[in-house]
Amino acid sequence: MQSNTLLGNKNIFIFLLILIVSLGFTLIISNLEYKLSTVIVLVIIGSPILFLSISNSKWGITVLIIYSYFLFLISRLLPFPFPGGTIVDFLAAIILFGIIIKPRNSLKITKKKLDNPITYMLLVYSAYILMEIFNPNSFTVTSSVIIFRGVLATLVIFFLFAHVINSLKRLNAFTNTWLFLSLLAGLYGIYQEIFGFADFEWTFIHSVDGMYKRLYIWGHLRKFSFLSDVAAFGLLMAFSVVFASIMLFKRHAKIYTRLYLFIIIVVCGAAMVFSGTRTAYAIIPFGLFLYFLLNINNIKILIAAISIFVVFIIILFGPFYSGPFKRIKSAFKSSDDPSMNVRDVNRKSIQPYIWSHPFGGGLFTTGIAGKKYAPSHRLAGFPPDSGYLKAALETGWIGLMLILVLYGIITSYGAQVFLNSHNSNLKIMAAAYTCSFFAISIGNLTQDAMNQKPIGIIIVAIYSILPTLKFLNHETISNDV
Repeated sequence: MQSNTLLGNKNIFIFLLILIVSLGFTLIISNLEYKLSTVIVLVIIGSPILFLSISNSKWGITVLIIYSYFLFLISRLLPFPFPGGTIVDFLAAIILFGIIIKPRNSLKITKKKLDNPITYMLLVYSAYILMEIFNPNSFTVTSSVIIFRGVLATLVIFFLFAHVINSLKRLNAFTNTWLFLSLLAGLYGIYQEIFGFADFEWTFIHSVDGMYKRLYIWGHLRKFSFLSDVAAFGLLMAFSVVFASIMLFKRHAKIYTRLYLFIIIVVCGAAMVFSGTRTAYAIIPFGLFLYFLLNINNIKILIAAISIFVVFIIILFGPFYSGPFKRIKSAFKSSDDPSMNVRDVNRKSIQPYIWSHPFGGGLFTTGIAGKKYAPSHRLAGFPPDSGYLKAALETGWIGLMLILVLYGIITSYGAQVFLNSHNSNLKIMAAAYTCSFFAISIGNLTQDAMNQKPIGIIIVAIYSILPTLKFLNHETISNDV
């Protein structure tokens, strides 16, 4: 009886202590400047997250992918400049540190999975990008630091996913995380379409020169959800639609799983339309076409392909004339769109420069980045409007060839994993990631599609996921034998 009384008194004491400390922090923060109090709150929230990321790499990866979705929303809400990209790199470094200080036995499997063509080609391409630091056409200390940090961050994130995702259970957890976050992004994009932008979003729109004009097209304001811009939002939605559509073909899937995937397709598809990103509309057929090609002997999938094609034809030629539908149709009738014609003229005018500069003009020399880091450069301010054109201009036609080889290896490797897998769960996962990657790589023809967050992190994860699926397939075969 006495012990229960003491225990109750102890709990009351702890509750009162927490209450007093909380009230104390509230009083202190309320009397500080807004910026300083915001920093203190972020430190209080961030400290335990960092500690958990060091102690548990699985938790760290989850934090990394969640943060990559919301970092732009955070930056718009904060009253001061927010180094969102730097924090992504810092999180990756923290997780890596946690892995390094643990027993080395945990790295044996990771080393086996890294022995593949994707790893070797990624290292070759990364080495070439590092060599661009010494490109005589453009050399600044600032750009060199950014190049080195970018390459290092990509390799670290690639290693983290190769190390952490070592089972189908963990792969499913990662997949479910980013799919759910994409669903949230889609829902918020639809919310913006119905209820309009919030005040802080209007502040963001008006703070960027020319952004309102880029958003207002054919009587409709394009939506960007809580992502960086409409292009990143639209491409992520299209990527999610392709992935979820392929996962619908999973054998023996539960009814509620199929319903959830169908909801993702509908929500992300609608949000994609509201984003007004034409490239996003165009890449979905490419991703699904590759999947149908991989299953060309499957009658059920062939029937599904014909059905989807009929729906596509109805949308393209049907009597739908609202702004978003006009935008969809223009994606497949580029000759009718003045902006696409302007892009074609720009590309043709810059081709002589590409051929005369095999190593390119140097990284961060085109577009807005060029004006910031190399304002006197020939390419400063030139709008590449394409990830591949940007690669050709900044890293030369040699760099363009290397990145095309890398993407080709990834796609073919994923196709081989799919065709050689005996486990249906591994097989459908290989198909979904391979076809989604192929779709977004096609989108890189007209947008800088591969480096935007959060989709850029998911793409780097795919580099390691496909070899992991092959490794898991071999493990399954060994266990069966």
